[in-house]
Amino acid sequence: MVSFIAIGIGEAIIGPTLPNLAAQTFSNIGSIGFLFTALGFGHMIGAFGGGRLYDRMQGHWLTAAMFLAASFVYFSIPNAPSLSVLALLIVILGIAQGAMDVGINTLLIWVHDAAAAPYLNALQFFFGIGAFICPLVIAQSRQITGGVKGAYIFAAITMLPVAIWLISLKPPQKPDHQISDNGNITHPLLIFGIALFLMLYIGVLTGFSGWLYTIITTEKILPIIQADYLVSAFWGSLTVGRLVMIPISRQVNPLKLLFFDVLGCTLTMLLFITFREQAAIVWLTTILMGFFIASVFPSAIALANKYMHMSGTVTGLTFLGGNTGTLFIPWIFGQIFQASGGKAVLIAILVDLLLVMGVLLFLTFYTRKLPIRRNSPI
Repeated sequence: MVSFIAIGIGEAIIGPTLPNLAAQTFSNIGSIGFLFTALGFGHMIGAFGGGRLYDRMQGHWLTAAMFLAASFVYFSIPNAPSLSVLALLIVILGIAQGAMDVGINTLLIWVHDAAAAPYLNALQFFFGIGAFICPLVIAQSRQITGGVKGAYIFAAITMLPVAIWLISLKPPQKPDHQISDNGNITHPLLIFGIALFLMLYIGVLTGFSGWLYTIITTEKILPIIQADYLVSAFWGSLTVGRLVMIPISRQVNPLKLLFFDVLGCTLTMLLFITFREQAAIVWLTTILMGFFIASVFPSAIALANKYMHMSGTVTGLTFLGGNTGTLFIPWIFGQIFQASGGKAVLIAILVDLLLVMGVLLFLTFYTRKLPIRRNSPI
């Protein structure tokens, strides 16, 4: 689980450094938003290909290799001379992150099987710690050096001990069964629904966290350093939310948690849009957004795991949907920002949340027809 601290640091670094990367590559904000598309494209390759590889080879070796690849990319990003070179590096980074994400979640589910829900929340809690630390490191790098190169070097260094540690571990046993306890190999419509849900959810998460800094600084709602700390507050509240949900997820149906989270995010975004020029409300709604969005991802995976066995391939397919959200949605938000400004992006995020709620309603009705795995605790 400690490995997800390093993943959190790496995942949270792109958004707050977009203006710096734009200046480094002589790009405008609309063009630099293409990095989210490059990252999502890499995530899709890593999620789908990685999921299949985890079913066929020792997962800890593959995960270690991905951490080493990510370290190389982080060292290289501050020296990228053009947007095309930077985009290529980001694609490689996305492949590594996608494979790491699928792999670690799959290995965790193999160990804990249908009782994995609290462990998935704990995993994402450690991710939140890393994502919380990252904007603080960026802020210090800006203050000390006037740029963000130090933050990328920090991210690169954090990957190395994790890779060495993973190599030293014994691999977990793959489950003997490749079918769920109810006798069905998979539920294709459930896989599609979870993938679509994650696609829209990841769009909200990466859109809000990725564009928050740019919106806040461009519209001069907060000073630059405070904007860094605001992003850190978002990830900090997300971390707290995941910690709170660890014991709750043992007892509460993941569907109920998902409705609570998505409704909370929607109401919070309405409040943010209405009062975004008031600094105190911006801080409050950012913190609330992080708290409500915290357990959406692990709860969605726990929901799928409640009804079917999550092999590496199945996990990869669900993550493939989520990574499609990274591929398109933040880039669309960037085009909206370039054309219409920050408020339009926030409204687009709200629309995305309404679509998330629609897919959640579909999953509610569909899963009523499915038998629950016999060893599912809830």
